[in-house]
Amino acid sequence: MAKPGIGSNQRASAERRVVAVAGASSGIGRSVAILGAHAGDELILIARRQQLLEDLAEEVVERRTTDAGGGNCLRKPVVVAA
Repeated sequence: MAKPGIGSNQRASAERRVVAVAGASSGIGRSVAILGAHAGDELILIARRQQLLEDLAEEVVERRTTDAGGGNCLRKPVVVAA
């Protein structure tokens, strides 16, 4: 049996993954988080820009509620010291 691809919401709940996404506030990280939301993955979102992180977290929760039967996500703002 073929396995569903990235972004597929065909996965059974027992097959859901926990995915940590660094750089989640923009670019590829944001796209990965949205694909994970569609797939029903449990997401840990990590980013430096807290407001963008919070905005994405709200969008992810909304998409998971619509596409994958509900859920929440953990978000963690990160302080990077030089």
